[in-house]
Amino acid sequence: MHVFQSFVYFFAVKPEVRPIPDNGIIVAETGDSVTLACEVTRGNPTPEVTWHRRERKMPSGEENLHGLSLTYTAVTRHHSGIYICSADNGFGEPSTANIKLDVQRNNIAYFL
Repeated sequence: MHVFQSFVYFFAVKPEVRPIPDNGIIVAETGDSVTLACEVTRGNPTPEVTWHRRERKMPSGEENLHGLSLTYTAVTRHHSGIYICSADNGFGEPSTANIKLDVQRNNIAYFL
């Protein structure tokens, strides 16, 4: 009689996240469509990603939102600010990345 045993090893890895783009700065004009995104570069189990905004609520009024990215289809100056992407899988401290969104007025020249 042969007895086979198998073992599954689980290695917990603390999360790491980086902003997209790497410099963490997005400049847009009023009315542009903008996507804020983070890439999870490490983490086991797969981290949950949440977003919040430094010093204020999200433009839609929530304290935070979930997902790898946020898309705003028509930004205004109200969307400007620092957005913080946080990856957490319960092992170690959550990893964070900041993205600064700077929404500027359109520079459209009007001629009479």
